[in-house]
Amino acid sequence: MKKQALFIINKKSGTTDKNNLSPQIKEWIDPELYSYKEIITEYRGHASILSAQAVREGCDLVVAAGGDGTINEVAKELIQTDTLLGIIPLGSGNEFARRLKIPLTPPKAIEILNK
Repeated sequence: MKKQALFIINKKSGTTDKNNLSPQIKEWIDPELYSYKEIITEYRGHASILSAQAVREGCDLVVAAGGDGTINEVAKELIQTDTLLGIIPLGSGNEFARRLKIPLTPPKAIEILNK
């Protein structure tokens, strides 16, 4: 059975262009493992609201695609739940992802999610 994934994308994080992210997700995510949707954050705190909603709806995986702030917003809503956290580092520093040795390119980060 496919797992449900939500990609929460903060297009304002970091300095790189995020317009190629959707095609990269589509290309690299394993469609046999996941059905997914993408939502772009609209304001500070929006990722928290989206993550909490995903948990209530039984989402299996929430992927924070942004910087450390986006990751923090998503992660705090997943504490003490069965929903997993995924990370695609798109910030300017990506300190959290670097410390966890998460690949800094979207295709390689998505490969980790497939494993």
